[in-house]
Amino acid sequence: MFCGDVDRIFILFKLYFLNKNFGLMKALLFIIPLTIVSYSLYNHWNVSASPVIIRGKVVAKQSNVPVQQAYIHITAGEEEAITAKDGSFIIKTWQSLPVECTVEHKDFIKRKMTITDNNNLIIVLQAK
Repeated sequence: MFCGDVDRIFILFKLYFLNKNFGLMKALLFIIPLTIVSYSLYNHWNVSASPVIIRGKVVAKQSNVPVQQAYIHITAGEEEAITAKDGSFIIKTWQSLPVECTVEHKDFIKRKMTITDNNNLIIVLQAK
């Protein structure tokens, strides 16, 4: 899908800019579609205007004990956190909710999930 948009931009560039009779109208006819494509790609990346703070806690399923040193990361970005002794974590992301994340710990089964709410999230991990 993205490649098709790029191809259309290059075709428009050839049609309007390589013509010897270049004018303001032709420039606008190139810039307007470029702006529309840029805006649609911006929305596709799910970027938030302000950071979203995700707070939560990771616990073991069998005992409901907090899991410390669990690694949590947002799949589509570089945002990550390690849980504290009480299992709590905070992740700051520029992506809008919902976001996909992965939770990993050496003693538990890796869990992939969708985060839809950013406060008081409880993540339950199953022991291996």
